[in-house]
Amino acid sequence: MLCMTFILLLHVNGQRIKPEYDVHITGTIAFIGDYDDKGNFVPNYSLGVLRKENRGTFESYLSGGNSSYRLRIANRGGDLAYYEFRAGTLIPGVLISSQQGVFVPNVGEKVISFKDHDPYKPKLPIYNMHINAMYWTPARAEARSKGLLKQPPPPACGLPKGADLKYEEKQNGKAKYCYVYKEWMSFGILDRTGTFIPDDDLPPIPRTKLPHGVAGQTKTIFFNLPIDGKKTEEAYEYRSGRLIRGTLDDTGNFTPEIGSTIMDFKDFEPLKDRKRIYNLPGRLVPKK
Repeated sequence: MLCMTFILLLHVNGQRIKPEYDVHITGTIAFIGDYDDKGNFVPNYSLGVLRKENRGTFESYLSGGNSSYRLRIANRGGDLAYYEFRAGTLIPGVLISSQQGVFVPNVGEKVISFKDHDPYKPKLPIYNMHINAMYWTPARAEARSKGLLKQPPPPACGLPKGADLKYEEKQNGKAKYCYVYKEWMSFGILDRTGTFIPDDDLPPIPRTKLPHGVAGQTKTIFFNLPIDGKKTEEAYEYRSGRLIRGTLDDTGNFTPEIGSTIMDFKDFEPLKDRKRIYNLPGRLVPKK
């Protein structure tokens, strides 16, 4: 989860070239870092964390107002259609404006292989990769500036038949969830979209031998590791009322299943489908 780097200032023909970092917006916090080869965002905490409460600084950074490095805002909204790259796959969806930083997958569409993506004739840009120059032709750029590429708001999704979702953000006022990725782990919450939001008052720590948590425990939940110490686990990922089928591995990475259809949460049958929804922000309870 933590990637420590040094800021290097390069010079080309006597001109200083600023290094570029990605900005990933999560709720009211923006993290600076890079997307790795799996499409997961890795914050660089040595560059600081931007909070929206400090509006001037937040907006200044998001507009590139820093003398040491350039920033690329990867997941800012705009109601535009994009792919999300995840571990060799592409998920179609929309970066919405109503919640900054939230990518909503398209119900009924399929997860495709990245190998089927033609960067010279792309169907959609990929928001968390730097290969979109061929997509943003002058005509498309102009259409975007005029708002002609905006997508309608994604439809709301439902709940499984006979069930309610009891949302559980924190436990006794403290961060409840632990996100483990490769050699690091970070503590925070799962918001209502299923997004993990790190607590920036609790810095990431090196990964240790962990108990393998299961959703519903009263202790801190190591939610994105396969249960019972397994190497892999077939599971669902929850994204704003959508479900994506795939596989969790013991590094904390989730790989969507190529060819699988993005589901509406209301179509999930918990009594028949025993696969875990690893990042469900709460628990399903009988509807009263």
